Amino acid sequence: LTSLGSFAELKKIDHHSRRKAGRWPKFLLSRDAAIVHMVRRKPMCFDRLFDCPFLGHCAVHHVRWTVAVGVIRAVNKKSAGAGKVTISAQKVQKAK
Repeated sequence: LTSLGSFAELKKIDHHSRRKAGRWPKFLLSRDAAIVHMVRRKPMCFDRLFDCPFLGHCAVHHVRWTVAVGVIRAVNKKSAGAGKVTISAQKVQKAK
């Protein structure tokens, strides 16, 4: 999972009452529910479930195993020029 990104926050939820059952649990069992705030290391196309149902679902795979399945509730978007700029893109900008 470290190649995907890092977890900024992990909260376990009681799926009957929908209340928070604890922060940073040591493990989650099958059928447990959690809210996960994940920080991506590489750019990827995400969208909220309510905006685009096809892009709003996610599955996390690790060594050919599905380790998590979920729904994307919120996305913090960066501006178009906020990421890394490659050398070829810098050359194009200088040429203009």
